[in-house]
Amino acid sequence: MKKIIIYIFICALAAATLISIFFTHKKNEENNMSEITKNTQNNFNKIDLSQYFNGIEGCAVFYSVKNDKYDIYNYDIYNTREIPCSTFKIVSALAGLEYNIIENKDTILKWDGTKQMLKDWEQDLTLKDAFQLSANWYFERIENEIGIEKLIEIVNKIDYGNKDLTGGIPHGETSLKISPMEQIEFIRNLFNYKYDFKKENVDTIKEIMKVENNGIGKLYGKTGTSGTEFLENGNQTAWFVGKYETPNDEYYFALRIMGDKNNENIRGPIACEITKNICNNKYF
Repeated sequence: MKKIIIYIFICALAAATLISIFFTHKKNEENNMSEITKNTQNNFNKIDLSQYFNGIEGCAVFYSVKNDKYDIYNYDIYNTREIPCSTFKIVSALAGLEYNIIENKDTILKWDGTKQMLKDWEQDLTLKDAFQLSANWYFERIENEIGIEKLIEIVNKIDYGNKDLTGGIPHGETSLKISPMEQIEFIRNLFNYKYDFKKENVDTIKEIMKVENNGIGKLYGKTGTSGTEFLENGNQTAWFVGKYETPNDEYYFALRIMGDKNNENIRGPIACEITKNICNNKYF
């Protein structure tokens, strides 16, 4: 009888431990964003940018380095996680450089001749060209050579979104999700060399992220579009994330738009144009 009681006690203790681990993991995953929010409660402003979105649903966060302030549009959803789409190519490129799959922005990968979604992808590409064209095959090859285990290491190292790669390499529909605020924190830390990555590799990422220098400021960024892989509610999403440098200040930003899967305006280039208009008219 004594052995049975001890056995039951051990089983109950083990079950309690497993339950505790499960809920602790779940709480850490769900509340990771709350730490960022908690740390910024005293330095954010709710702003109205609806005039730039022209009726498109979306949200945006702009962080001023000089003022240590966050301007937030559409506060109700700014901290909601969604799939990163092609903005994850920033991570893929960085991982490829760190694991020596590619050497620099001029590293050429050979197109294997398979038909691609866009004609511009059907050619040999450098890292810089592939990044700017958002050529999926280039980054899929990098990710496949790296392998899922090392990608998980990178994602955990940079604390990227929910850090969930249980759904595999993140292309199309994925278990990996990230919020606009987390996008900003990642890019901000990356550009300021806060991670343990080689400086030359971070500099390469900065170089390939250059979008334009319009005389007012320098724009760095990456677009992303969910394409034919839709969100759970039947909508699609698109991103533009990056940094805008002016003579007076530096701004890290993340802008996301969403809408019905048939809405042709829900595209990364549209998110980029909205961001440019905001930067040119509000942050200069």
